[in-house]
Amino acid sequence: MQAVKSLVRVAAIPLFSDNYSYAVQLIGEKKPSCFLIDPAETASVFAFLDAFPGLKVSHVLYTHKHLDHIGNPTELLQ
Repeated sequence: MQAVKSLVRVAAIPLFSDNYSYAVQLIGEKKPSCFLIDPAETASVFAFLDAFPGLKVSHVLYTHKHLDHIGNPTELLQ
């Protein structure tokens, strides 16, 4: 059995004045996608995604329920 090597790209997205969200992408996938971690400030997350037009969000991970981590998930999902 051969070991599969995957590369991962992680980008920190600055939020508010003192927080971050993260976009994690598996390199080498057929369709460029990423998952987001704690995307609390949707304007900053959308600005990041606009800089990479072909990148699609496949999953969103919320680590806990504080507002500086979850923000407005309904706006993000729309």
